[in-house]
Amino acid sequence: MIGGSVMYINHKTGCIAVGTVGSDAEYKKVGNKNTPLINWNMAVGKKDNGETLWFSCKAWNPIATRFNGFIKKGDVVQVFGVWEKREYNNNTYYTLMCQFISILDSPAKNGNRNGDGFDDDIGVNNQADDGWVNDDDMPF
Repeated sequence: MIGGSVMYINHKTGCIAVGTVGSDAEYKKVGNKNTPLINWNMAVGKKDNGETLWFSCKAWNPIATRFNGFIKKGDVVQVFGVWEKREYNNNTYYTLMCQFISILDSPAKNGNRNGDGFDDDIGVNNQADDGWVNDDDMPF
């Protein structure tokens, strides 16, 4: 059974989506600077015609590095990000550029995956490798 939901905050600024991961996330480094990227597909509900609504999710840099190897098929994941919709060959495709990811449930493993006692989530502002925001990262 596929569970999930999408809450549109504002179509130009972002949305919160909760859904079931369709396949293990793919991690790669792209471009001349070898920028980390992770992407996966997530079922977030049903369309009016009964078909599954899928989002193609992407996350960059420290978020991609942090979740490398952790987002697995069947996981229930909550994401916040900016989304876009495009049409191609009479099909509609949705892409979500994730700024925050949280693994809510994993059929393969219960609890956190890395054994550190913390939830496996990180926001886009957590630039340091240790997950903490430094004073230099603050805008004020």
